[in-house]
Amino acid sequence: MDSGITAATSPHAIVVDVERELGFWRNVYAAQEHAYSFQASQPTLKFAYDAYLLNPHTPLEGLWTDLEQRYAQLPDHERLRWPQAEQVIRDVWNRIMLR
Repeated sequence: MDSGITAATSPHAIVVDVERELGFWRNVYAAQEHAYSFQASQPTLKFAYDAYLLNPHTPLEGLWTDLEQRYAQLPDHERLRWPQAEQVIRDVWNRIMLR
């Protein structure tokens, strides 16, 4: 599946087709075993893309404290346990960085 991540007219602008990206992850979750279902992970996937778009030029390692605090503000029913959320965020970030 093609990436839903593209550079716009500026080399610093990034556009993410979140629906396309969620389609990618839906297929990944269907093909591989995960601790949580795609449905349960979807809010965290969206959170991860949002985090990247807010901090596109910041290394992920420098953001963990802020991300954990922001993630804790999501409604309980939208959150994974933090260790699983960290992995989802890292997976999304790695996918973006490989593009």
